Amino acid sequence: MKEGALHELPGGWVWTRLEDASKEFIGGGTPSRQIPEYFGGNIIWLTPTEVPKNKIVILKDSKEKITESGLKHSSARIIPKDAVLLTSRASIGYVAIAGCDVTTNQGFASFVCSDTIYNFFLAYWLWANKRLLESNATGTTFKEISKSKLREFYLPLPPLPEQRAIVSKIEQLFSDLDNGINNFKKAQAQLKLYRQSVLKAACEGKLVPTEAELARAEGREYEAADVLLGRILKEKCEKSNGAKYREPVEPDTNGLLGLPDGWVWTKVGGITEKIEKVSPEDEPEAEFIYLDISSIDNRYLKITEPKKYLGKDAPSRAKQKMKCGDVLFSTVRTYLKNIAQVPSIYDGQIASTGFSILRPSIGVNENFLFYYVQTEKFLNPLTDIQRGTSYPAVRDGDVREQFFPLPPLAEQRRIVAEVERRLSVSDKMEETIAESLLKAESLRQSILKKAFEGKLLNKKELEKARNASDWEPAGKLLERIRQEKTQIGEKKRKR
Repeated sequence: MKEGALHELPGGWVWTRLEDASKEFIGGGTPSRQIPEYFGGNIIWLTPTEVPKNKIVILKDSKEKITESGLKHSSARIIPKDAVLLTSRASIGYVAIAGCDVTTNQGFASFVCSDTIYNFFLAYWLWANKRLLESNATGTTFKEISKSKLREFYLPLPPLPEQRAIVSKIEQLFSDLDNGINNFKKAQAQLKLYRQSVLKAACEGKLVPTEAELARAEGREYEAADVLLGRILKEKCEKSNGAKYREPVEPDTNGLLGLPDGWVWTKVGGITEKIEKVSPEDEPEAEFIYLDISSIDNRYLKITEPKKYLGKDAPSRAKQKMKCGDVLFSTVRTYLKNIAQVPSIYDGQIASTGFSILRPSIGVNENFLFYYVQTEKFLNPLTDIQRGTSYPAVRDGDVREQFFPLPPLAEQRRIVAEVERRLSVSDKMEETIAESLLKAESLRQSILKKAFEGKLLNKKELEKARNASDWEPAGKLLERIRQEKTQIGEKKRKR
């Protein structure tokens, strides 16, 4: 915090510059990678990636170590045990404590604390002011906050016993908060399992009474799925006018689970329609909405980030025309479940060829298809046949070759209604948990804010701290440290 923004502090506290609360600021360095002898020693050498982002830890080891020669021939320096390690380059504002003597690369500014400040108190203050540190960083290729800027920051300094009590209270409250967050995350995981179990039961005919069972109980006839499928295939054949159309061969269902009475196995391609291809560049000044994989929030399977382009600026993959109810299934990294259903507002707009667009034929409920492509039964075979390493993917044809369990149409509708009833309850619980997690993070910031305003300790905790044998106003302690520094400096000059 800069001097102009200082607020009033409790009695016994004082504002001080970071430079005055620290014995020394120490930077880091990297030995030349061209000289192998500089690495592989026993000197701990830390990089910012080894500092956790969500907590303050004591670091006693590193992924890489350097040799005495590497230390000697670089700007890295020995940082003593208990120093506060702050990431100051690229990723700014993450904090750890040195659990032993360490060195770091140049992505750190490390603080050797004076006798005026408890190292964990400083660590939490730096962590709480991450945004402030970031806002004072400069640089083009990557941001960095300089040690000269850090020296000028002011922090609120309580007496030492109060610092220790505040840190203890922060850690107690954070521990309780982390337990609550972990419980919320476990509940989230359980909801995901519940969702999969509902979809699995739905697509195996175990969620509602089957149409065959109801027909028998009511003494009536019904259209079985094999009859429905025959009608779908006949209509597709008529649409094609016989051109380049081959009647699908009955799929080999050996090895597949048995289906309920009235259901039939088919292929996804057999119950979906051909997708119209478009060329937006033919209308260079026309604006259109474009959906690609990044447009989908795969936590909620919804379209949240649509893009807009003029035809002349159309991406090369903007080639597929969507209709309301289409299922967008990303063919890249299928296990990530970048899946969504097209709402009416995107009817007639354009999707990337990175999607397999599944448009159900008449007789196939669009929501039933949407729920089925989310199941492990559908996803696992595709994940197994992905091609490539960096961006493993399948082809549109692979998606359409997957098996699909087709129930009678009336049963599809009942299944969808029951799925939506059950998932609506799950979705509300998920929403509540997500809100609670956001509140938990806000509470963490609130705890830190109160801590450094002197409002975190209750009356009893504060009284206990002020009765400690080493309690004295921070200003008095700070002045004594300054005098000692001055004396040390004078002695050095006389030499």
